[in-house]
Amino acid sequence: MVYVDGIYLARNVVVLIACTDTHVLGWYVARAETSRAWAALIGKIPPPDMAVTDGGSGARDK
Repeated sequence: MVYVDGIYLARNVVVLIACTDTHVLGWYVARAETSRAWAALIGKIPPPDMAVTDGGSGARDK
């Protein structure tokens, strides 16, 4: 299982993170949580069997 979330460092800087219970699998710095930014992060890691999000709108196109 992979957990994905975004942490805003400033109004227009977010760090997108993919991790398991024990390891960070990858991270990506973006200006906003967009589907393009999430695709850039997810494209760096092996496809997970399941991904868990917070249910926010960040992974959808705005």
